[in-house]
Amino acid sequence: MEIMAIEIIHLAVALRVINVILLAYLIHFYWKSYNSIKSGFTGGLLFFSVLLFLQNVSAIYFRILSGVDYGDEISLHNTILNLIQLGGLISLVFITRK
Repeated sequence: MEIMAIEIIHLAVALRVINVILLAYLIHFYWKSYNSIKSGFTGGLLFFSVLLFLQNVSAIYFRILSGVDYGDEISLHNTILNLIQLGGLISLVFITRK
């Protein structure tokens, strides 16, 4: 595998780790909110955040521990999707904090 592909894979994993951190913050915030107001909407946000958290953690696990060698196209595609998700999570954290 080329050095560029390895760097793209590392960037994709790093972005996923940032996504996991943001999702952990959202889960904590939504959990506290749900415990105090018992809103169905907040419960839905909590459920969504937990599922997205599990998806990101499992993706990190399979990427690092599986030993599968992905091609350049898949690595770049994965990195772009992680960037898009990061943008969405940053906006969600920003809105949630208000």
